[in-house]
Amino acid sequence: MNQSASTASTAGIGGIGDWDVALDAAFDAYVREIAEADAPRLFAVVEEIGDRSDARVIGYGLEHADRAESAMLVGGVRIASEDAEAARQVFEVTCGNRARLVWLGGNSEQEGEDG
Repeated sequence: MNQSASTASTAGIGGIGDWDVALDAAFDAYVREIAEADAPRLFAVVEEIGDRSDARVIGYGLEHADRAESAMLVGGVRIASEDAEAARQVFEVTCGNRARLVWLGGNSEQEGEDG
């Protein structure tokens, strides 16, 4: 009984051989697709210092379909809000300066919507 190396390596998984590898690859692609579709969007809140003379990141957050969760870098304050814009407003009131919302991770559809 001669089995190829690839069939022998997967035979214990279900006895079907190479078919299991193809099924695993298809399922991996499916799992990635649904995970990416439901993934929260990463954002930063940046404080403008002076008349746009400087800036600093004051927090990061994740915007989910139904809410946003963020955290200030100093003090560790966590904020639960309706969305990223509402979080930006809280940061702005807290820091006393203008705060901008910056979308991270290739969320190009949101570019230009800085607060």
